[in-house]
Amino acid sequence: MHLFHCKQQGRAIHTHGAGLEQLRDCLITANFGHSWRLENRLSNPEDGTSWRTDMIGVDNKNRTVLIDTMSTCLSSQSNLNSRVADSHGRTLAGLKAAEYRKKRDPHIQSIVKAYDALFIPFDMSTNGALGPEASKFLTMVFEHVKAAGMSSMRRSHQDTDSTWNTTWFSVFWRQRNSSTVTATNAAFVNRILQRDSVFQQDGPSIA
Repeated sequence: MHLFHCKQQGRAIHTHGAGLEQLRDCLITANFGHSWRLENRLSNPEDGTSWRTDMIGVDNKNRTVLIDTMSTCLSSQSNLNSRVADSHGRTLAGLKAAEYRKKRDPHIQSIVKAYDALFIPFDMSTNGALGPEASKFLTMVFEHVKAAGMSSMRRSHQDTDSTWNTTWFSVFWRQRNSSTVTATNAAFVNRILQRDSVFQQDGPSIA
């Protein structure tokens, strides 16, 4: 239903899904925590609130971690009309604003409280920039990797095929997460442009 009606041909949902898969692969490859599962609906029996988390798992400190992945489209009308900005530019300001909205969501707050969980609003922009909370979480994962002696992928992940110009775990996965979102978004933008070009060649048509 969403793909049929979405004027952008499902760009947001596909970009979101691609980023989510890469993040889960990163956590599994890093051997960070355990029991990572995608798209689980959670409930708080005290107030009847329910919310579907994009990813749930347990970190190395045995804390329940709830992750909500987002993709902030820089070319969306809402983002273009937004007045938010800071000293680091509009992109970072938009990412911060998206994180703040998620943290203030009453449904999410209720579930986080019920599960005594660590909540991570993992936001990335369509040009591959990481939000502050996403960057902070990845840094925690990379510190675990470094402590385990797996920072150099030449030794710890020798079977990983890569076209990157680095074999350091942290740089590899930051690039991979960013490029996945960027490439997926670009593919859909190209599809939109091609569709518009075909419509223009067909000439005017009735509504």
